[in-house]
Amino acid sequence: MSIPIASEEPKQIHAGETVKWTKSLSDYPANDGWQLNYKIQGGASAVDLAFATDVLASGADFAATASSAKTASLNAGATKLKRWLYGYVTKSGEIAKVYFADLLVLPRLDQSSANYDGRTHAQKVLDAIESTLEGIASREEKIIRVNSGGIDKELQFCSVDELHKLRVAYKHERADELVAENIAAGKGSGRRILTRYPR
Repeated sequence: MSIPIASEEPKQIHAGETVKWTKSLSDYPANDGWQLNYKIQGGASAVDLAFATDVLASGADFAATASSAKTASLNAGATKLKRWLYGYVTKSGEIAKVYFADLLVLPRLDQSSANYDGRTHAQKVLDAIESTLEGIASREEKIIRVNSGGIDKELQFCSVDELHKLRVAYKHERADELVAENIAAGKGSGRRILTRYPR
């Protein structure tokens, strides 16, 4: 099985993994001489994904690959790190920005410690809310801090009504994360689109 190719830039990656995506730019087609480059910024040093080596022309479109060797340097720790992915095209001395967004870099999975927790913040809070409502929350879950009604509180000091409202909010946040993860993996959003036909 080959590495999946996403239809847009990744929103999050694991350090040390190979990530591939395609990019279509109607205003800057590859077959018109435009060259697409990317730069991952925010760490001790920037990582360049250069045209002709990491980004290739594919007809009018582009095919980008962030190799495992390049992503490995983005996160050497055990926490999530925020980086920025910048995409730009060049031609005949001209430069145009075509992409700029946050990139969340997760720790390397192949070097994770035994107590590694790969859940997102939203999933951790959602799990802690569920456990608190069920009365089985661990001490660590109880002391997770959330913003309830504009006030920072630990879960153990939230009312049942507040916990139910927080659960709805974090379910929505987690659903949005799952959509982003599916798109980054080259899958569909997972959301159903309902269509109403006239009678």
